[in-house]
Amino acid sequence: MDSYTPEEMLQHLEMDNIIARIWDRDPTVWGSPDGREIVDRLGWLTVVDTMTPRLAEIQAFAREIWDEGFTHIVLLGMGGSSLAPHVLAKTLAPQNGYPRFHMLDSTVPAAVLQCARAIDLAHTLFIVASKSGSTIEMLSMFKYFWQQVSAITTSPGRAFVAITDPGSGLERIAREHAFRAIFLNPTDIGGRYSALSLFGLVPAALAGVDIARLLQSAERMAARCSPAVPVRENPGALLGAFLGAMARQGRDKLALAISPRFADLGLWIEQLIAESTGKRGTGILPVVLPSGNRLADEAPRLADHALVSITHGGHGESGMSHPTAFTRELADLYDLGGEFYCWEMATAVAGHILGVNPFDQPNVAEAKRNTANMLALYEQRGALEPADAITLGAHSDTCAPAEALRRFFAGIQPGHYYAVLAYLPPSDAWDALFAELQEQLALRLGVAVTVGYGPRYLHSTGQLHKGGPATGHFLILTADDAEDVPIPGERYTFGVLKNAQALGDRQALEAAGRPVLHFHLAGEAHQTAHALHRAVQAALG
Repeated sequence: MDSYTPEEMLQHLEMDNIIARIWDRDPTVWGSPDGREIVDRLGWLTVVDTMTPRLAEIQAFAREIWDEGFTHIVLLGMGGSSLAPHVLAKTLAPQNGYPRFHMLDSTVPAAVLQCARAIDLAHTLFIVASKSGSTIEMLSMFKYFWQQVSAITTSPGRAFVAITDPGSGLERIAREHAFRAIFLNPTDIGGRYSALSLFGLVPAALAGVDIARLLQSAERMAARCSPAVPVRENPGALLGAFLGAMARQGRDKLALAISPRFADLGLWIEQLIAESTGKRGTGILPVVLPSGNRLADEAPRLADHALVSITHGGHGESGMSHPTAFTRELADLYDLGGEFYCWEMATAVAGHILGVNPFDQPNVAEAKRNTANMLALYEQRGALEPADAITLGAHSDTCAPAEALRRFFAGIQPGHYYAVLAYLPPSDAWDALFAELQEQLALRLGVAVTVGYGPRYLHSTGQLHKGGPATGHFLILTADDAEDVPIPGERYTFGVLKNAQALGDRQALEAAGRPVLHFHLAGEAHQTAHALHRAVQAALG
């Protein structure tokens, strides 16, 4: 494939019968002649058929929970196990008459405490979700809340539900602790392709989402993405050809301008695209633009950018609106089901065009190993290795941090990107600051700027950071913990775990030859946020 326009890519898809071969689960579509690991990850293609017989069971379970008077639902998970249900609940869940939905995917102590203090513990159902059942974040969060619930009831398992794969460590834990319910997902659906599986449907139903209507939307999209539909009328093929063609042209920064009604969808797309394509030195970097960001207008004109806009209203049409821009138009909020499916198909197509396996994540494990090694050393020594970070406090002089930023910015070249990796509690205040900095830095530096909360990004863009193009520059932010939280059964706390994850990823980035700058924010969060803002403004001049 030496051609790079979306039209030429569509011709290739047509001539090589790519859509039919995807549906036939042919691993050679992604360059793998045997490809058992690929074939075992294609259950998302027929997920509607698999899940439809489970609807009555899921809906009955949701009614049982509502009838028992549960007022809060807390999902404990990471990456593919948490982002889709978060999007579904934020976008579709009714505001009144159903339990309040909370998603915890952070090891930052303040985030754990914020969740714990926002719920009525005696009337909260905890969903513990993990495909592998072995992620340290999920296990740590479970241990914490299990202890909390055990302190107020002799039957704590009645407050817990597991969603996992058969035979996983989480299934074993759930059975040993007599969980209220265990939902076993099909093993041939990967985490980031699991939005329409039990991982997405069970939490969504508990939050009051009409999951039958959601699957109907997905069913319509699956039919439109089938081999029976010409590629130029196939939404997944059209979007995938656009994504792949733009990346092969060098437009590998995908700006996402999303209607506020679907704002949280960007988190899910970011993980799907980055983790699926960011490997073997190539990949597509999603750049989620906050509402009103001026870059939505600038992106199609930037040499390394492409733009996808997702709008709400109209007739549900989609297609190219500019040689470097594509529009997805959603007519109804429940079109979200079809949108999940469309992006999954498009990502599979884009992976084919880029010559990568979109169903693995080979570089994710390195940061996990580094974290485990640091925690082992901590248990031996009682302290982590010194971070060698630049301290930025509320009353500290910003000259040194600003100079460090100036030197760091000087190494950024056209076609590169700048990523802020913040081990901070997700909040509206931090979101607002990062949105402002993202726009300022992108316009002044002339490159794509992304922002990710740690450790969430480790299960999302973290794969692309290390396995994708060597064009990233990374600012890691850690901070003092006003209050730390112990992890039952462990010698380390959530604060130690969070810092070990930040340092572990820093090691992995540096081992991959990526430039890294590390700021440690010392003091009260509001004041250190202002100090960070002042340092960036000074560096930009």
